[in-house]
Amino acid sequence: MQRDASQSQHPAGSATPPAAIPVFYAPAQVAATASLSPSAGKPAQVVASLRARGYPIRIVAPLPVTADDFALAHDRAFVEDVLAGWRDSGFTNRSSHVAASLPWTTGSLLSATRPALAAREVADD
Repeated sequence: MQRDASQSQHPAGSATPPAAIPVFYAPAQVAATASLSPSAGKPAQVVASLRARGYPIRIVAPLPVTADDFALAHDRAFVEDVLAGWRDSGFTNRSSHVAASLPWTTGSLLSATRPALAAREVADD
C-alpha cells in the first residue's frame, strides 16, 4: 500500500517531524584501540547512524570531566595512573588515545544528564 506525502512517517514514527534531538558528542570522544571492545569508536558511529537514518539531531559539545570528577567515583591514584597511561583502562590497555577520550566520553554522559534533570522529563519512546 502506498502512502501519500501527507502521511509520510518520520524516523520517530510520527507524521510531523520531531524537534531536533540533542546529541552530546565531540570527536575527542573517539579513540582507536586494539581492545576487543568496540566502544571507543561507537560515539562517531552513533552520530553517523542517526544522520543516515534521517533523525533530526543537534550536536551539543559536551564538557569533559576532570580528574577530580573521576575521583568522586574512583581512587585518585587509579584515576591519575589511567589518565597518564601507567595503568590499564577499562579497555585493558594503556593507550594514550583511549586515556585522552575518557574525560570526553564521561563528560558527554554527564552533560546530557544535566538538561534532562533540569527539565524533569524523560523520552516517551
